[in-house]
Amino acid sequence: MLDEAVTWLDHGAVHIVLQTTFQELVAGIASDLPPSRVYLSVSLTDNEQLVASTAAVLRTLSSGVFLSGAAISSSSLVQFRKFLPESYRVLLTDSPLDLLATYHHQHIDLVGSPSALDAGQAFAQCLRSDRPDGLFATVVADLSGVPHAYVPRDSSGHVQELVRLDMDCDSDAIRCLVLQHDATSSAPDTGAFCHLNTRTCWGHASGIRELQSTLQERLVSAPAGSYTKRLFDDRTLLRNKLVEEAQELAEAEHPTHVAEEAADVLYFAMVRAVAANVTFHDVETQLTMRARKLSRRPGNAKTYRIEAAAAILNGE
Repeated sequence: MLDEAVTWLDHGAVHIVLQTTFQELVAGIASDLPPSRVYLSVSLTDNEQLVASTAAVLRTLSSGVFLSGAAISSSSLVQFRKFLPESYRVLLTDSPLDLLATYHHQHIDLVGSPSALDAGQAFAQCLRSDRPDGLFATVVADLSGVPHAYVPRDSSGHVQELVRLDMDCDSDAIRCLVLQHDATSSAPDTGAFCHLNTRTCWGHASGIRELQSTLQERLVSAPAGSYTKRLFDDRTLLRNKLVEEAQELAEAEHPTHVAEEAADVLYFAMVRAVAANVTFHDVETQLTMRARKLSRRPGNAKTYRIEAAAAILNGE
């Protein structure tokens, strides 16, 4: 079972749920999996099992637990929750959904069937406001979490595609993650957000986001003599420049020189990505997925790749 769990985690699962019993938990179970990636599923038969010693065992094995058992009382569960850190997730699987808001504010989540749940209503029930008008602080951001600010005017021709809606740790603020589309551009997520026709209400994008936007524009319509356009059209040139700049980065010593060469590598890498309709967010997603892997390859250099690169650098 643990081998299968590792496979799931290697493929990007944030957590794996392992089913056990209270008796097995008390007797002692071993797991080679990191607790931060494990949730346990435990069925309880009475409130006397909701004690500090049970919580201590759960903390050593997991970062969350699914609890089930019709005999569990709400008062015992709330008291039990206090034995666990706030970062530890507690989920109740067979409780009436009308207790959703009450339990949520005690840092206890309920698991319900989608057919019996209005997602929007459930989300709203878990929010709370300390404002006299009952409103909630709201931020709109791109998929990397960079805030934009306000919703653009209808006359701009730009459209926001809502990808995700979530709340902060105190349940008193809402975050909307969006893709910002320009009706006049075929490139995804390139629209302006501000009425001043900038990416955000704090001015133009900078760094890697500015680079990506510029490259997307060059791919569609490049000015005469554009070097970027030349790279788009000549895959061999692009390949050779990637190899050349990677070597220069490897040989750089001074911090400023390293930063300069890294910037060159990023430029050519993003040209290749944009040519394949890949965004920097796609790259970030792959980095996140790789960070979740438990199994690691040796990471040794590939001789045939080194030889191929040497041939390119030597003009062979």
